[in-house]
Amino acid sequence: MDEIDLLSLAESIARSCNLNDWDKAKQLLKKIITDESGLKNVSQGLFLQCMNEILKNLSEKINHSDDNILQPVQECAAECFRCLRQACALNSQIQSGLSSFMDILENTKIITEKIISVDAQKDSENVLKCAIQFLGNACVSNATNQKAIWELFINQFRSFLHHADSKVCDYTCMLVHTCLTTVAKIDQCLLNNASAQDIVLTCIEATAQKDIEWGLYVLEDMLKNDLFLPKLYWKMGHKERLLTMEVMLAEMIDLPEDCSGGQAELDPSQLAISQANLSFIADDVKKECNLILKLKSPETTDQENGVSVVHCTNQSFVYNMHMALVIAKELELLSIAAQHQTIYPSIQQDTELLVCAINLLRSINDIGKSGGNVFSREEKASGVDSIDPHHPVYGLKKDLIRLIANMAYKHRANQDLVRSLDGIPLLLDLTMIDCHNPFITQWVVLAIRNLVENNRENRDVLSGMSLQGMAGHIAALREAGIHTELRGGKIVVKPVDG
Repeated sequence: MDEIDLLSLAESIARSCNLNDWDKAKQLLKKIITDESGLKNVSQGLFLQCMNEILKNLSEKINHSDDNILQPVQECAAECFRCLRQACALNSQIQSGLSSFMDILENTKIITEKIISVDAQKDSENVLKCAIQFLGNACVSNATNQKAIWELFINQFRSFLHHADSKVCDYTCMLVHTCLTTVAKIDQCLLNNASAQDIVLTCIEATAQKDIEWGLYVLEDMLKNDLFLPKLYWKMGHKERLLTMEVMLAEMIDLPEDCSGGQAELDPSQLAISQANLSFIADDVKKECNLILKLKSPETTDQENGVSVVHCTNQSFVYNMHMALVIAKELELLSIAAQHQTIYPSIQQDTELLVCAINLLRSINDIGKSGGNVFSREEKASGVDSIDPHHPVYGLKKDLIRLIANMAYKHRANQDLVRSLDGIPLLLDLTMIDCHNPFITQWVVLAIRNLVENNRENRDVLSGMSLQGMAGHIAALREAGIHTELRGGKIVVKPVDG
C-alpha cells in the first residue's frame, strides 16, 4: 500500500465517521494498522490531518452521547488510538508532527474523560488502554510532547491511576515515567504542584499495593528530585516507605566501589539519589530511631509481595514494628552511603547522626544483655532456625557499626567524637559472634582500624583495655592493618599508617 492508498483510506474513514458508519471506519482503520511500510513513509502532515478529522468526529459523537456509548463507536475509537500508537512508534515525523496538531491530544482527552465518566470500573473496548499507549509512544524521546501531554493530562492521570483495570494503571505509570524523564529534569519544583504530588504518590502506592512494575520507574525518577521525600514521605503508608527504602538501597548498592575516596565528584544530576533526599533520611533517623527501643518482644515478621508483614494483634506494637522496619532500612541505607564520602559528603559531616548511632548502639546492646529479648545475642548456630531475617533488629547492630566505621574513615573529628562518647569500649564489647548480626566481628575490626588510624589518643584507649572479647580477634586486627602485641593481658597497639 503506497502513500496515496493510505491517505485515501484515511479520508474514507473520516467520511464513514461523518456518516456514523462506525463498522466500516473500524475495518478501514485496521487496514492502516497492518500496513507498517505505509505508516513508515506516509507524509506526516496529511496523515495527521486525516486522523485529526477522525478523532474530532469520534469525540463529538462520544461527548454528546448519553450514559450508553454505542459499542461500535468505542471500538472505532480504540482502533483509532491503535493506529496513532503504531504510527508514532514507526514514524518519528508523525510523532514530532503531533505538536502541530494539538486537537488530536485535546480530542483524546475528551474521549477518555467521557469513557471514564460513563464507567470507571472497566475498559471493555480497550479505549483507555489504547489511548494511554498512544500517548506513551508520542512521548518517547520527545521532550516537546512530554511537556505538552503532562500539562494537558495532569488532572486526568489520577483517574487513570485509580481505574479498576490494572492495565490502565500500569500503562499510566509508564506514561507518567516517560513524561517525567524530561519534565522532572526541567522543573525541580515540580512537586510544589499538588496534582503532581498526587500522581507520583499514587504511582508509588500502586507499586506497593498492586505490584505495578512501571511505578518503580516513577519512584526512581523522583529520587533525583530534591523535594521528593520532604514533600511526600509523610503522606506515605509504611508499605510505600519500605518500598522507597528498598529502591534507594538497590540504587546505593549499585554504586561502583571506586566512587569513594579520591574520585572526582559526580554532577548532582547524575546521582540516582539526590543529596537532599539522603539528608532527609538522616534527619528522620535522628528524630525517630528510639522507636526501635520499644520492640521488647519477639513477634515475627514475614514477607508478602516483598514487603515485611508483622504478626501481632497489639495495634500499638504493630505500629512501632512498622516504623522500626522503616528506620532499620534507613540505617542500612546510611551505613552504605557513608562509605561514599566523595559522592555524599554530608553523611560523614553529620556529627548528630554519629552521636545518634553510638547512643542507639549502646542502648540496644545494654537491653540485649538483660537476655530474652530481640536485642539479645544469639551465639549458637542451633538457634538460627528461630532467627527472623525480616525482623527490624536483624543486622541492626552490624549496620550501626558499619555506619560508625565509615563515618570515622580518615575523619579526625569523628574519630575523636567516638572516643569522647566511649564508643571504642562499646565496639570492643560487640566482637563476639551474633547470628542476628552476620559479619559483626569483621565490621568491629574495620571500625577499630578506622578509629585508630593516625590517631594516637584512640590507640592509647585501645592499648589501655584488657583483652576480654578481643583476644580471639588479634589476627583479624593484624589483617586490617592494626599491629598489636600482648603485654601483661593488655593490647598494645602500634601506629597505623594513613
